Amino acid sequence: MVHLNGTGETTLRREYYDFYKALCKAESAMHEVTFHARDYYPLGENAFSDALEERREMMVSLVRLRQYIRRHVYELNKGKEPLPEEELLFGR
Repeated sequence: MVHLNGTGETTLRREYYDFYKALCKAESAMHEVTFHARDYYPLGENAFSDALEERREMMVSLVRLRQYIRRHVYELNKGKEPLPEEELLFGR
């Protein structure tokens, strides 16, 4: 919440925007990590399926966090002119 005794509006907007960008980058990087069954077979029959489920859970959590932070960015920016760095990502 932006108020007189709290963190400045521009600071909050920039920090949440930077956090959002970092989460987008992390999500993209996770998709780029090589993930193949051949790397798991020495660990047993279920190792790859277990790893696949863990990876899916991590991605779901990362996407949820990114969406949560995106809502914060949206609320902080509602009715405001975009910060210069925001125009590139949000196309305003």
